[in-house]
Amino acid sequence: MTAGQMESSGQGTGGLRSRSFIALLVTQGFGSLNDNVFRWFCVLQGMKVESMKASTMSLGLICFTIPYLLLASHSAYVADRFSKRKTIVACKIAEVIIMALAVGAMALGGVDEMLGIYLVFAAVFLMGAQSAMFGPAKFGSIPEIVRSEKISEANGLMQMVTTAASALGMFAGFVVSSMADLSPGDPTIAGLMWPAGSLISIAALGMVASLFIEPLTPADTELRPPNPLTETV
Repeated sequence: MTAGQMESSGQGTGGLRSRSFIALLVTQGFGSLNDNVFRWFCVLQGMKVESMKASTMSLGLICFTIPYLLLASHSAYVADRFSKRKTIVACKIAEVIIMALAVGAMALGGVDEMLGIYLVFAAVFLMGAQSAMFGPAKFGSIPEIVRSEKISEANGLMQMVTTAASALGMFAGFVVSSMADLSPGDPTIAGLMWPAGSLISIAALGMVASLFIEPLTPADTELRPPNPLTETV
């Protein structure tokens, strides 16, 4: 055990109704909701482009999952080396920024349709990276927030919230896509209102919720970063 590990208490003392755990659940709910709204919105918008109908589903899946493979070891390192609460908040701030970039990409799509589509899927890639970094901090924070005898229940609640938010997000993605008007050559504010308002608002709510998680001590302040080549391969 390193000195950095000895400095960390790492044991949660709260219950399932503690402020930190409820905030974590709400943060996860909004995060999962936004992931699915954005992903399905992008897929459905891509399918409106004739030349991308056959590949848009695969492209969306690839852009969202590759970051998990590339960042698996690094996300675990960050979650242990730094405060999980700070990592969660940083990920939520990044989510708001990525959504703003995605809205900008949608606006460009009104001028150059293909450029806009590719930039939106680049934002999907960034969202995948954000989700990959968020995962270990999210799950790793549970034992640091709740008492040991409540961890199983806490994990179950987390899974329930994730599943419900994912299903709702898929439905909402269809609704938002149907209400969006991103016609080429007509990048109007009205056409962007629904996707921009929905995506940025959900991300912002998740960010605000994360601020209510109480400070958590880093698991190991002396942990060294992993080798990017050997850990990924």
